Amino acid sequence: MNNQSNELNRHWKALELDKILEKLAEKTSSETSRARALDIRPYTDRRDAAASLARTADINSLTNRYGTPSLGGIHDWGDALSRAKIGARLSIPELIGITRVLKTIRNIKDWRRQCADPTAADFLVDALTPDKGLEDDIDAAILNEEQLADGASPALAEIRRKIRRAQLSIRERLDQMIRSPQY
Repeated sequence: MNNQSNELNRHWKALELDKILEKLAEKTSSETSRARALDIRPYTDRRDAAASLARTADINSLTNRYGTPSLGGIHDWGDALSRAKIGARLSIPELIGITRVLKTIRNIKDWRRQCADPTAADFLVDALTPDKGLEDDIDAAILNEEQLADGASPALAEIRRKIRRAQLSIRERLDQMIRSPQY
């Protein structure tokens, strides 16, 4: 096994795969995907290599026929999702980022549906789970990168109603004071 490992390392260096992986890592959108890119190792089993080549060929064929689906919304929101699972509140930028991932997943699924023929990569696309309902709920709850909509929650709507009433009351009181001959 040690001889085989030395042989693989020799080929690895001869092909400069470390430089190729570094270039791949530069194209990633998160630290997690960067680490995974740098950790890629060549297959040593012929069947694994053949299966990977078949997936690559099938995806390449699909992109030649239907274009490349946009992957711009894919970022690693695993930490935010883990916090949400235990009941933590997410920031507006985190929610927007998660919505972008959901939209990207939906777009990938739609892209794949263009071709009915099965491919060696279908299990990868099948593993993606879009959630249009959650995507719509988040979109409806966010006005912009700094503000939630009143309808984001009943409690928020009630707080904002109270604030508006208090502002109106203050305005009315100031108007009374301005009009009063006493002031």
